[in-house]
Amino acid sequence: MCQSLPHTLPCCFRRSTCVKKPTIRVVILQLVFHLLSFSPPAIQPKKQPQRVRSEMVNASSTAKATPQTIWVTCFVPMKWEMWDPDVKELRDTSGGCDNGTTTTFVMNDGSSFPMTLSNVVENKSVDFTGCMFGGMLKAEGRVKIEVVDESTSRIDYRFVLGGVGGSIISIFMKKAIVHGTEEGLKNMVRLSEAAEKK
Repeated sequence: MCQSLPHTLPCCFRRSTCVKKPTIRVVILQLVFHLLSFSPPAIQPKKQPQRVRSEMVNASSTAKATPQTIWVTCFVPMKWEMWDPDVKELRDTSGGCDNGTTTTFVMNDGSSFPMTLSNVVENKSVDFTGCMFGGMLKAEGRVKIEVVDESTSRIDYRFVLGGVGGSIISIFMKKAIVHGTEEGLKNMVRLSEAAEKK
């Protein structure tokens, strides 16, 4: 027979010195408890591929000219080489300054960059975007014109090179990109103010 243990022993040993085999029910309960208390290892989030950095240049200036004068002088003729110092000419232009118009920027170094116009709002805004080498080199420009007062307008010009090729060019030619954007804006202002005085 089993002998009872003194009450001074820990409670887990008081009942008996006999070791009883756990019943099936106890084994199942222990297994369920183990499964419920099991914490799976934390799932590490997949690393997102690093985005290729693009170099964006923002330039802004005021012009002593109305938005109508700026628009008609700098954009309607589709001769943007008048104000863009890096462009030799626009070639194979499909139409006027309207949404969907396509053209090719022939650069001063002889390279050609196909562009498409979008977000065109007369006297207010125009975007031009294009890509080369299967998207490895991308370019995007945006011009916005806002009224300051009856004789003054504000022109915001943004230009960005993207894609792998654009990012590489931006690293080695950042100053040239900034200079081209800022000079392009200065030319818009100069041409518009001259036209306003006529």
